[in-house]
Amino acid sequence: MHNLVCKKENIQVSSIAIIVAIISIIWIIQPAFPIARAGYITLAASIVCTAIAGCSNRKNFDISNLFKNPIFYFILTLGIMYTISSIIYSDRDRFVIGISIGLIMPICSNILDNCSAKKVFLHGFAIGNIISFIFLFFASLIFAPKIYIGQYYSIMLNPNGLSTAILPMLISSIYLIEKNRSKKAKIQTIFCLIAFSFIFSFLILSMSRTGLMGFLLTFLSYIIYLLINTRDKIYVLKMILTILFFSYIAFLLSSLAVTDLSTNILDIRASNSNKVYVFNKKNNGYIASKEVLKLIKNEDGDSIAEDLEKRLSKGSRDGEDISSGRLAIWKASIEQLNLHGHNNDEKFYVPKRHINTNDTHNIYLQIGYFIGIPAMILMWIIMMINIFRIIKCFFRRKHEKYLNEEQLFRASVITMFFVLSMLASVYIPIGSVIGMIFWMVSCWENKEKEI
Repeated sequence: MHNLVCKKENIQVSSIAIIVAIISIIWIIQPAFPIARAGYITLAASIVCTAIAGCSNRKNFDISNLFKNPIFYFILTLGIMYTISSIIYSDRDRFVIGISIGLIMPICSNILDNCSAKKVFLHGFAIGNIISFIFLFFASLIFAPKIYIGQYYSIMLNPNGLSTAILPMLISSIYLIEKNRSKKAKIQTIFCLIAFSFIFSFLILSMSRTGLMGFLLTFLSYIIYLLINTRDKIYVLKMILTILFFSYIAFLLSSLAVTDLSTNILDIRASNSNKVYVFNKKNNGYIASKEVLKLIKNEDGDSIAEDLEKRLSKGSRDGEDISSGRLAIWKASIEQLNLHGHNNDEKFYVPKRHINTNDTHNIYLQIGYFIGIPAMILMWIIMMINIFRIIKCFFRRKHEKYLNEEQLFRASVITMFFVLSMLASVYIPIGSVIGMIFWMVSCWENKEKEI
């Protein structure tokens, strides 16, 4: 009987992993090969994954539990505001976002808010993200050599897009490290450490300050988790040093892979074909082999370490804007806020940058600009409730000895999403993997005895 249950759970985890990997890969290739209605596919996938994880716990599902959860009312109200805005501006996408945020995500969250379903879902989600990174790594190696100066953007053509795709992979690898470590599965733990190290190295290569800041806060929450769960503090220090060592080696190997090795692969491809496909901002697509070889030979810029130093120290030199123009955009967008929002086509002028845009680079201002000030306030409340719950979960534990991996995962998602919420506009559940998982964990309760 036990073997039968384990077999069923393995099938569930594998199915979820495959679906999540496909969705993640869709968003990875989206900038170069746009897939129509990728957001709707993501929404459908989240529903299917929830159904797979919760199919063995149908008797435990009780929709009334949602109404006992205070945060649900704020999320529902935000969804209603999106729905009203969709009617005002005749916008179908806003209607879908409203239904997704206000109803679909909370219901999925409620279905998964029990020990067994949550573990199955998170295990599959984490494995799926690792699979998608393996795809990203080899696609980068073959099709996206770093034959340009500055931030690395891989096949995503945007370094911030690369970091956004990598963040849920980092969270997943941390979760799997702890899941396998708690089971004393040494080989699996080492594999997950290696995966984490290479994922982190790609984040460093992207040189995205938003992504790196999110990682640092998430890693800090992981250290706190280790300190709470481990009596031997020397072991915690050894664990941190091991992770840093693995990451250093992985960074060196990844840097070598996307420069010298990838360039050599491209050279071989170019010598055997009249045209080759290269992911590059300047000439993304099939280009003549002679042009590729010129690009390889003529590119002579700073080393990756020098590029990284320049990127991280931006703003320390005279005349540089440490915010990359965000402060000017925030100021201009705040002046345009109102109670009812704006149409998707409406843009505002940013005097200091001399551009027209409607990307505020801030989730709260983005919601405020498009949906209105009341919706912006609601999003702030939802975020603050999530943060308060994480703090309460981590620090108000007089009788409970340990946190579990599921609580660590939730804390990592909330922490990472909070940083993104301040510096980026990624938040809708049908717009990215990190957006989807944030709304799914937002209605989870602090259940102390799930170990």
